Amino acid sequence: MDKLESVLQAVATKTELHCDKWTIELFSHTNLGTDMIAVIREFLDAIASDFGVRLEVVGGGYGSTRIRILVHSSDPDIPVRIMKGIAQDKKLSKLARKAKIDMVVNAQDGATESVPEPPPTTDPSGSGHAATISANGDVNISLDRSNFSLASSELTQRLRASDELDDTARLYLVVEAITRTLEALTPDTARITDPQYSLDDARCDAQILTSEIQRAAPSTAILDTVLSRLANVSSIASLVTQLAQMVVAPVLALA
Repeated sequence: MDKLESVLQAVATKTELHCDKWTIELFSHTNLGTDMIAVIREFLDAIASDFGVRLEVVGGGYGSTRIRILVHSSDPDIPVRIMKGIAQDKKLSKLARKAKIDMVVNAQDGATESVPEPPPTTDPSGSGHAATISANGDVNISLDRSNFSLASSELTQRLRASDELDDTARLYLVVEAITRTLEALTPDTARITDPQYSLDDARCDAQILTSEIQRAAPSTAILDTVLSRLANVSSIASLVTQLAQMVVAPVLALA
């Protein structure tokens, strides 16, 4: 028996189940619990059947959910084939969404493949807001006809003192500003360029950013993917750009 149940238990306790060797990682924005074992098994069984391989869950855990799988196959291209299958095959994509899997990571090169979203049922466009951090540290959202301040007094004071903070602290503050901005938006006011990307998706991605930058060794592949998705929200474009510049810097060496 593989370690799927143990991995989901590790998610609940915010720990990791270490493994030395794995082939692909299933990544979810959600902290999945043991109640998801059956639907995850259904997804894994479909992959095994479609590609004629045996899948073994060997590790993973918190952050938000990482399920690391060893694929037993002599085909060196099997990770890429499985990842593209999940992204392109409607049945596998549907099962992945049912299991709340958002992305697949290749252990060989760190490449990622996102699980496609279902067609939108509503029009996410709106007049929109634009969020910025001003020179004095205020987080402001500009509307078509007015402005308002988003930051709490605590956040404002911390941002105003940012010259005295190290790069890591500034990174946390920018992520917090993104999170607070997304909380203030609504589906009608969030200006999103990709019709298949929703405000809820963006809020989940902000949670992933918060979780990922707290890890001892943040995944560049996951950060790049999440930032590219958040870039679809015009309202936080300047904050995402600022964060992207920090991500590529040594600030993420948080050992």
